[in-house]
Amino acid sequence: MVKGAWLLAACLVAVTPIAGIAATATVQIVDYGTFAFDSPFAKGPTIAAGQTPKNEQEATFQRSDRVPLQLGIRFGVFIIVTTPGTAAGQSLALRKITRFPAPGLKNPETGKTVLSEATAVTVRLGEQQGPFGYVLDHDWELVPGTWKIEFWYGDEKLAEQAFIATKP
Repeated sequence: MVKGAWLLAACLVAVTPIAGIAATATVQIVDYGTFAFDSPFAKGPTIAAGQTPKNEQEATFQRSDRVPLQLGIRFGVFIIVTTPGTAAGQSLALRKITRFPAPGLKNPETGKTVLSEATAVTVRLGEQQGPFGYVLDHDWELVPGTWKIEFWYGDEKLAEQAFIATKP
């Protein structure tokens, strides 16, 4: 019984710092804009957390909060997540929410209209990471207006970047 109680106490101590980390975490958007890559990311509407081109030289970046509504355009942010008193490299799970302009995105295959999309991302504290964003892969995604990329922990929004999408 004592052995089981000690193991439980050790597990609780190991988990407790993560809760403290999240309570004081800050997300700083260090850069934002549009991206072009010679070697494209895996197909899908979002750029996965931590996914980068094979060679950093393959990426072309333009800092802007303006997005031309054209197929293949990628836009997003680079972030640094920090927590006072916590060593760099520890991991923290966040939620990235992409908010679409009204009336939302209507997928003609499913008939569903969505106003936002949430994705779980795991970030390393103290390290610049990204891009976290969106790829315009389909004609029905070419909706003008304000698009937002937000980072959340639980019920708390930690950061937001707005992009204005317009027809070229």
